[in-house]
Amino acid sequence: MSSAAGTGPTKVGAKIALLGVDGATSAVLTECFRQFGMEAVAVPAHESGSVGDTYNACVVPLDAEAETVLRDIRKGSHWLVVYGICGSVSEALRFSKFGINAVFHTPVSKQEALLVVRGTHLLVMKELRRYVRVPLVCPVTLEAGTEVLEGSSLEISAGGMALTINGPAGAPKAVLATFTLPGYEVLAVQSVFCWIRHDEGTAAIRFDPFDPGRLEVGRWIDEYLGA
Repeated sequence: MSSAAGTGPTKVGAKIALLGVDGATSAVLTECFRQFGMEAVAVPAHESGSVGDTYNACVVPLDAEAETVLRDIRKGSHWLVVYGICGSVSEALRFSKFGINAVFHTPVSKQEALLVVRGTHLLVMKELRRYVRVPLVCPVTLEAGTEVLEGSSLEISAGGMALTINGPAGAPKAVLATFTLPGYEVLAVQSVFCWIRHDEGTAAIRFDPFDPGRLEVGRWIDEYLGA
């Protein structure tokens, strides 16, 4: 892991395109990325199709123009790390097919932005290797008998997933987790709760090691990191 934020500038190891991001937000994000050895550069939104040639990641406001921008990004690079800026995770889920890795909530504060960058900078700098948790925002449905919980992923590994859940969950039990990874068909993987934090609305599930869907998750991660 990187040293704690606030220890001063480090050698630049990655470049981040701030696509159509307003000036005040750009200033906050530039400082946050700098503290983890990354250089953020303001780029006009209409240049989104070429950012994959020069940048390791990009930041996109998830507004009315976002779908066009994200489509152009993915035409140029299927695996570029993408941060969204929006008011809530539910807004980001509308764009999950484009592979949103993490979200900055508006108005973007330095404290929250540092937490997001801290949790994702190894992915941006291609330093994730054997035991990886890939940050990813996508809708997730958990089914246990007649009980159905909706949520969204926070990060995913070949062995399981951390996620937010909407509504109460009972004691840890077996569930069927259904979700779609960018570029893949819908996956349904037998899983079990590892823990639930009701006060935070978060949980973690472990994939059944004998479920074929677990292998598909591992394959997706290998492709993602090998890009």
